[in-house]
Amino acid sequence: MKGHQYILVSNIGLPSKRIGSWLTRIDMFNKRNNLFEAILSPSKATDNHYYCKKRKFLTWNKRLRKHILLQWVAKDFLRAALKLS
Repeated sequence: MKGHQYILVSNIGLPSKRIGSWLTRIDMFNKRNNLFEAILSPSKATDNHYYCKKRKFLTWNKRLRKHILLQWVAKDFLRAALKLS
């Protein structure tokens, strides 16, 4: 599709070392079909894999949950997605 960019976001490193996991299947699917232009995951960066660190979710107050999620936990993922767009 024109104007669309497919990005896979994974909080577990890809390619996965686990046998039989859904991550292995996703990685095999992507190698065969090359569907995703970019993969954001906490693994080694390559040509279409971008390193993004998922930080630990620390919240004691429900009112701060969204702020902490956007500004701390998913900060690298959001920055990488904005950079790719």
